[in-house]
Amino acid sequence: MGDDVSQKRSVSVSLVGGNDKAKSTETTSARDAIGATVIATSGKSKRAFQLSRWEGLATQNSKWIHIGTGDGDKIDRLEVAWPSGKKTVHENLKSGSRVTLFEDGSDPRFQAKP
Repeated sequence: MGDDVSQKRSVSVSLVGGNDKAKSTETTSARDAIGATVIATSGKSKRAFQLSRWEGLATQNSKWIHIGTGDGDKIDRLEVAWPSGKKTVHENLKSGSRVTLFEDGSDPRFQAKP
C-alpha cells in the first residue's frame, strides 16, 4: 500500500467537522474531526482509517488521510462516520484526487495535488 501513495495512485482526504469550535456538540463534530472513521471500498477491498490527534511522544500527525487505490483508478465508496454520529457517503473518488469533505453535507472541495 505504501507504493500506491508514492506513485500517486491514491486519494488524499481531509475532514472538516460541522462545529467551528474545538469541541463537539450533540449534533456536530469539532472542526478538526478527530475520531472520525473513514471506510474506503474499492472493488472487493474494504479498508478503515481513523483520524487521530497523535500516536506517540512528541509526534505531529497530518490531518490528511492518504488512501492507496492499488491497481484501481478510484475509490468506489467512501463512508465517513463522524464523531457526532452522523454519516456521509461519497462515491467515485478518482485516484490522484485531494479532497476536503464536510460533515454538514456541503459539496466536497477538490484541490490539485502538490
